[in-house]
Amino acid sequence: MKIQTVYLITKHFDESLEFYRKILDKNESLIMPWGRGEDKVAFFELGNFKFMLSFEEAYQSDQPQKTWLELEHADPDAFLAHLKSQGIEPSETLQKTPAGSLAFSVRDPDGNTVRIGTSWKIPLGA
Repeated sequence: MKIQTVYLITKHFDESLEFYRKILDKNESLIMPWGRGEDKVAFFELGNFKFMLSFEEAYQSDQPQKTWLELEHADPDAFLAHLKSQGIEPSETLQKTPAGSLAFSVRDPDGNTVRIGTSWKIPLGA
């Protein structure tokens, strides 16, 4: 079994779309209506993996999102500098994690955490 898609519902579609274009360093493959009214979805293709960013009127609430997305990058320090040049500041500075990766975190417009760093391994016995 493998994860095929991460589906993230956002309250701030346009802001989040711009944020994920910068984070993923690519444009979406498609934006289309989704559901009813103003509902819409953007699809990003990352190899065999799909990321969907959605705005759905029926699911809007005052509760912050609780999603954590991790993206692997071979040179997180250089990518952090690139994001800063795009106006994205980290919510957590570049550091060595307990899993052995070098990573930093940013928050999207809905408060979701996106951690970007080198590959990590699940410790033996975990």
